[in-house]
Amino acid sequence: MQSHVISTHHHGKPKSQSQWQQQWRKIAGVSGLYQYRPSGVFFANVRVSGKVYRESLETKDLALAKRKLAEFKMRLERTDPRFGKITFLRWLEDVYAPTLRGSPVTLREKRRVIVTVKTHWTIARTQPMRDLRESQVVTFLNDHYGHWSESYWNRALSVIRDALALAVRDQVLTTNPAGNLKYRKPKKPIRLTPSFEQFQT
Repeated sequence: MQSHVISTHHHGKPKSQSQWQQQWRKIAGVSGLYQYRPSGVFFANVRVSGKVYRESLETKDLALAKRKLAEFKMRLERTDPRFGKITFLRWLEDVYAPTLRGSPVTLREKRRVIVTVKTHWTIARTQPMRDLRESQVVTFLNDHYGHWSESYWNRALSVIRDALALAVRDQVLTTNPAGNLKYRKPKKPIRLTPSFEQFQT
């Protein structure tokens, strides 16, 4: 599920409270549930331990939105507070890397991705993993693997996505910011069709 911030920064800063209310509708009797009026989509806006968590519930149906909000709150309650400020790099090195299995070649290639993250991805070293966004993952992949073949890009995506998926399973993250990213399809080789004369030779 992709996260969205309930913020006027993304939808134009309102000049007044009434203008904000024209964009957002707080659902009466349901704590933390809002509806973005232009699209009709419902959003969760929940505060836990002083931090506000906001996420699109990806539905326009009120009953379904209430159920998704309850599930979102349950995920937040289960999130391990000890890892609140852990960076993605630290998670990769300390938690994910020891779980890796496979042939020596496979392990070497995956560890090479981790080294690239450590060397070139500043956000992974400095920003809490819980604040990582899909757009930041895509930017890193494009910057450092976009000029290589699809297999390199896919391998890096696999490592990053699997590491974040482990964080979700361990209840360190509520959602995987790379969960919706797809592998790139290898380009088909161009095969020239022989001419009639070439068939005769």
